[in-house]
Amino acid sequence: MLRNQLIKFCNYYKGTSQFVPKFTWTLNQNRTLFQSHVRFDGYQGDGKTVATSLNDEIGKYLIVNSYNSDGFHLSNGSFAYGSIILFPNVLFRWNVKTFEDINIESLTLFKLIYPKLDLLLIGIGDSGIRSSQALVKLRKEISSFGIKAELMPTRDAIATYNFMLSDFRVVAGAFLPPMSKIDHKLLSSSSR
Repeated sequence: MLRNQLIKFCNYYKGTSQFVPKFTWTLNQNRTLFQSHVRFDGYQGDGKTVATSLNDEIGKYLIVNSYNSDGFHLSNGSFAYGSIILFPNVLFRWNVKTFEDINIESLTLFKLIYPKLDLLLIGIGDSGIRSSQALVKLRKEISSFGIKAELMPTRDAIATYNFMLSDFRVVAGAFLPPMSKIDHKLLSSSSR
């Protein structure tokens, strides 16, 4: 039946230069086989610019809103004191106080995780200069787990973690709070 309709349609318009009109073929009342229509790909809103908070977009995940020398303010309204290990939906206290305390034993948890992380972000506190030999040694130890890791100042590690999480990547963070007493706000929805 459908084949016959298609043949009739093609024979009717064969050899003519006229434009094929808008049409719809239906097999029954509930199923449309083909439907032509005009499609607009641009923005078709009411003309207003809409902005959403990162907290609204990835609300079920834990992101860091701000941090200070005491700990980290999270998107669920809680405050985590001291060093933390942060996954998209789980928070652990991390028994590490300084960069020198970070070693293979303190990172063993990441070896056990499945699926493997896209990236492990390690915030090493303030942006003070660390021994390059210690950084290289720590990177080699982490790479033995088969995990990509980045060691950077905590402010950069948190920003990267939040960004990658907004992209729905498999990411985790291990963050030392900075030693400075300044409260660093990363998101401030109340002031905007």
